Amino acid sequence: MRDEIIREFGTRVAILAAPRPGWVRMLGQGSVDGHPWSVDAHYYEGRIPQATVRTIRDLPASVQVRPGDDMTGPLAEFLSMVASATVQLEPDVLPPILGFLDELSTVEESSGTLVIDGVRVAADSIEAMGSFALRARLDGTSVILCGESELRGELSAGLAWHS
Repeated sequence: MRDEIIREFGTRVAILAAPRPGWVRMLGQGSVDGHPWSVDAHYYEGRIPQATVRTIRDLPASVQVRPGDDMTGPLAEFLSMVASATVQLEPDVLPPILGFLDELSTVEESSGTLVIDGVRVAADSIEAMGSFALRARLDGTSVILCGESELRGELSAGLAWHS
């Protein structure tokens, strides 16, 4: 299934080069009008999301709806997955990130870097609710990395292309 998702995507996909031992990678795909648009590599430790690497490619000119590569969407999805996992594991504990949409609407972008296959690339960055998103735009492809802020240095320094 993983190879099929990447093959259908038609271009290289960014992944973590060396996830921590015990982390499991799961791939998901987004499409618009039948055209693969994004591939998400989600990393979990047990049931808890640790990171997401989203690769977005340009769509053919014939596709009229263009989803874009905004960082707040993937970061909101990551925060939602963390909240869902927390509630499932501890039903009596409501995670404080349930109000994240209000906070995400006011975050300001800053700059950062991603390292992909040993090459340092400029990236835009946002942080909210103890998590981050970094986005690099490279030759018709965008890469967005999301994770908890305490893992930012480790995760952003270790991406690789997979095809």
